[in-house]
Amino acid sequence: MIGNDDHLLELEIDTIFGLAPDPPGEHLRLATSDVAAVFGWSPNARVLALSATAAEVIDALDLSVAGDFSPEIEPTVVTQVKNCLLDRTDPPSTLSVAGGPSYVFPSSVEAPHVGLPIVVSDDAGISAAQRFVRPDNWEVCEWKQLICGEIGPWAMAVNDLEPVSICHTPTSTPKSAEAGIWTRPDHRGAGLAAAATVAWWKLERRCREVIFYSTGRDNFASRSVAAKLGLLPLGWLWTIR
Repeated sequence: MIGNDDHLLELEIDTIFGLAPDPPGEHLRLATSDVAAVFGWSPNARVLALSATAAEVIDALDLSVAGDFSPEIEPTVVTQVKNCLLDRTDPPSTLSVAGGPSYVFPSSVEAPHVGLPIVVSDDAGISAAQRFVRPDNWEVCEWKQLICGEIGPWAMAVNDLEPVSICHTPTSTPKSAEAGIWTRPDHRGAGLAAAATVAWWKLERRCREVIFYSTGRDNFASRSVAAKLGLLPLGWLWTIR
């Protein structure tokens, strides 16, 4: 693992959303306009990144007003940014706030035993995946890119030729990667997501220094995977869109 909480939160925001290099002003600048602001919060760190549009209307903010780390509760900083954007945007827009915990993979993770094979994106796995049945939630082009390994490593729990749990790399930087997980509803609760995630992590850790895992506040199934694997809590990420 590298860096302190400030560095790790900044790296995770960059991994998921992308950060513009050398931003002007006090706060980090998001490379995307799809998200107005991201606030990374841990017991020891506070990191705020703003879109270019948000940065034009946000005055300097004292991040210490967030107070003591209180997961589950919308931070004061997030509320202030949201209200400022609502007050200064003409015409007024609708903004949504979402938050959830983030984790870092430790140096060692054990996979649970499961009753289905786990196929990974090595040469044999990529060859086998050409015969897999595409899940309905994957677009045809995106699925082809995934199974060919064009968008990063993957691991799948497979029932016959049907992938029922997938862990892949939706976003990454040269130093880091973020886990993306999906499990078919009729196969949840069997440990497949955890097993696929460990298999994926073993691939990604060969070339990345830090592997992240984040989820939504109300995604208790995903949070239970993090707990089952013993991932290290980093903090919370709050987004304003």
